[in-house]
Amino acid sequence: MGRFAVAGGGAINVIPGDVEFTVDIRSEKDATRIAAAAALEGECRAIAARRDVSLGWNPFFQLDSAPCNERLQAALATSIAANGIEVRHLRSGAGHDAMEFSRVVPTAMLFVRCGNGGISHNPREVMSAEDADIATRVLLDFLERLDVRALRGQIP
Repeated sequence: MGRFAVAGGGAINVIPGDVEFTVDIRSEKDATRIAAAAALEGECRAIAARRDVSLGWNPFFQLDSAPCNERLQAALATSIAANGIEVRHLRSGAGHDAMEFSRVVPTAMLFVRCGNGGISHNPREVMSAEDADIATRVLLDFLERLDVRALRGQIP
């Protein structure tokens, strides 16, 4: 869910006359994302028809997927493990800078834990000095191990 707005701000036990919301659908594969969006739209239209309410559907922003480079992700995983951290794989599909860079060079992403209850992409997002230190050590290890020659032929 991205944004949710109830006309008039909403009130307890009052059915709103108008609600607007956005949904962020992500996938590593465009076909999967497109199919999920179509299925969601179909279900929303079916619910609206059953309840005799109007529904506006406006896909206003869409980007192609940009999967991370498997070799670089594996190298990051090696550096994470070398620093005594459990390796976790996060399927982001997010619209990070990596989406733009991946058209030019192989990319990989290292996610760093968010403090403050995991709040992300928000002014209340924080990162502890300890987590910044861990991320820096992992990145340094990754760069020291990086063999750019192994990536030749993978640059678009």
